[in-house]
Amino acid sequence: PIENEVKITVQNFVMYNAPIHITTEALSIQNENHTLEVGESVDVKETINYENLAPTGRYTFRTLLLDKDNLDVDNPIATGSVSIVAESKNGSTSVTFTGVNSAELVKAIENADGTVTYKAKDLVCYVYCDWDSDFDRYDGQRADHTDPNDTNETVTIENPTLHTTFTGTVTMTHNGLVGNTVDFNDKIEFTNLSIGEEYYTITSIVDKATGTVLTIKDADGNDVTEIKTTFVVPDTATKGNGTTTVNMVVDTSKLLTATTDANGVTTITGKDIVCFERLYTASGIYIATHEDVTDTAQTVTVVPPTISTTFVDSVTNEHLTPIGQDVPLTDIVKVTDNLNPNESYYVIGSVMNAETGEALIDKETGKPIEVRKDFTTTAENYNNITVNVDFSVDTVDFVEWDATTNTLKTTKMVCFERLY
Repeated sequence: PIENEVKITVQNFVMYNAPIHITTEALSIQNENHTLEVGESVDVKETINYENLAPTGRYTFRTLLLDKDNLDVDNPIATGSVSIVAESKNGSTSVTFTGVNSAELVKAIENADGTVTYKAKDLVCYVYCDWDSDFDRYDGQRADHTDPNDTNETVTIENPTLHTTFTGTVTMTHNGLVGNTVDFNDKIEFTNLSIGEEYYTITSIVDKATGTVLTIKDADGNDVTEIKTTFVVPDTATKGNGTTTVNMVVDTSKLLTATTDANGVTTITGKDIVCFERLYTASGIYIATHEDVTDTAQTVTVVPPTISTTFVDSVTNEHLTPIGQDVPLTDIVKVTDNLNPNESYYVIGSVMNAETGEALIDKETGKPIEVRKDFTTTAENYNNITVNVDFSVDTVDFVEWDATTNTLKTTKMVCFERLY
């Protein structure tokens, strides 16, 4: 290549043979900037600006897309070329590298300790200018632009990011309902994917306290530990940024824990569950993850329902009841918060001796006085439903004559409830 300007005089004609000068700019065609999207087939446009070509001369610009980490010109990531006839000494042309698998270049690496490593990668474009003359001896390379530190001819493959919002489908909050088939949505926001390409997510739910992966149900009702969801990045996803949503069904009733203290008082507590996501290209290249148990946005808290009750005489609606056989009593059970709509439950009411805390026994059957009442929630009442548990009690069995005081000794009854 000619590095210095040469002045040539032929008779009365003076010609300057100036060195060819090349500048370039490499851009993502999708993003129109130096950030290259992540996909299995992405395109890079290299714009070549030249100075001091010979007008009407034939030139070929050869281009190499290289990994900046090794700059191996014998094994480029992609190649391209364009031939032109120069209309003037200064001008521009371009070459497009098509079908670049940028995902393979920045795929996630799973380490032995379970962590995942990502690393962005710079790609640099080298350009060589060849002169195609009518004389073989003049053919060959005339100029190049091969500066690995030129930011204009560099594109950076930035790893995609995932941000998620995990909520109950019904509540649309981070409060999880309690039931056998509770729906949840995981809204996944992604960045820097390739428009028009197919990807898939692998989604799972873990117990925040233990890290245990939970069993969930897929769209066909099968018990699984993860769900695969395929999506295509739409044309409306500006610069490859967009969202996709994963639906999951969980038996949250299994997440509640009942503990009984030394006084016999039972307490039911819930759990925090966290949704984990991994992102892959269509062929299975692992490119992003979001698995952070401290992220409140991808956490749902499953809380038990609240029960309040009123135990009365069914006829008078008072807390006093007559002495007799088959006396109707009603336990009015109000359940608020956290039941799942359109799901079946049942409540068991038990009549207890308020003074001793022991169950009252039906003398005819010899069994505790208990009644089960089944009910089904609806979309209208799931968050506030009242259920009446009706008893027929021989109250005469729970009174006795005190000969010492010549008074009738009665029993104070209380009703306990368990919800299933």
